[in-house]
Amino acid sequence: MEKHQNLNEQTFTKVAESLVTYFTYCLNEYSGYETPHIDYAAVGNERLLDMLQRLFRFGIIGQVIEGDLAPDDLGDIEKFAKLESVIDVLTPNTICATLFHALSGRLKLCLYEGIPIEEIYDTTFYISNENALSVKELVALSNTSEGAVRNELSKMPASAFSNEATGKQLLKIEEAAEWLKSRKEYKPTKNLSGMTGLEKEYVNVPVASDGTYFSYACAYKRGGFTVGEKGDEIKVESFDEALNYLISMPHAKWRRPNSAGNYGIVSAVEWKRIPRAHLNKTR
Repeated sequence: MEKHQNLNEQTFTKVAESLVTYFTYCLNEYSGYETPHIDYAAVGNERLLDMLQRLFRFGIIGQVIEGDLAPDDLGDIEKFAKLESVIDVLTPNTICATLFHALSGRLKLCLYEGIPIEEIYDTTFYISNENALSVKELVALSNTSEGAVRNELSKMPASAFSNEATGKQLLKIEEAAEWLKSRKEYKPTKNLSGMTGLEKEYVNVPVASDGTYFSYACAYKRGGFTVGEKGDEIKVESFDEALNYLISMPHAKWRRPNSAGNYGIVSAVEWKRIPRAHLNKTR
C-alpha cells in the first residue's frame, strides 16, 4: 500500500497518464484495420484523474459529500488496481490498490456508523464482507504497514474476527472501528452531507479521543483558536473560520485547555453533528 503522503495530484496524474496511455496503445494496436489512429494527447485523462481525487477524498480523508462518488467507482478502481501492477512492472506502485481498499473499507465503516451512503450518493454499493474489514483495508485506512497491522491483530482474541469462510483474516467491523480510532494517522469519517439550510442550527465538529470536541471552550482567554499540524499551526479569531480550517485538513488537529488550563494539541478520532447551542459546552 502507498503511504498517504504519497497520494497527491502529482502521483494521481502519473497513474492517469499511465493507464490512459496503455488503453490508447491497445486501441491503436488491436482495434479494426480501418480504425483511425488515436492520439493520446487528444484523448486526455481528466475524468480518470477526477475519479482518483474523488476516491482519495472519500476513502483516505473520509469526506462524505453529495455527488462525490459515482455508481461504478468501486468496480472501476478495483480493475485499475489490478492493471497498475501489470502495466508498471518497472516502476510498480499501489496507488489504485490503496484507493480501492480505502474506498471499500470506508464504505463499510459508513454503513456501520449509520451514514446513509446509498441515499447520499443515490446508488447501490455491492460490498463483500460488509461486517468485517480485511488486513489490506485496515492498512489503507490507517496508513500503517501490513506487517505492523498483522502484528497488532495477532494480539487480539479469536472472538474479534469474523467467522466467514473467505480464506482471509477479517476483523469484525466493531473491532475495526475501535482499532482505527487508536491509529494516529487514521482520518475519521466527516459526514458533510445534508447540511443545506441547516448551517445556522447545526455544525459538524471534530471529537478528540477523550470525548471532548472543538467548541468555544477551546478559545484562549484573550480570544482566538489555534488549529493545524504541530509546528505549522495558525491562530484565528473566529470559531467558524477555525472550524472551516479543521474541515479542510486531512486530519483535524487543534489546541484545547486541559483540567490544569494548559493548552495541548489533540487530533480528531471522529466527527459528529451537534446543535450550535451546544458549542458553549465542553462535551
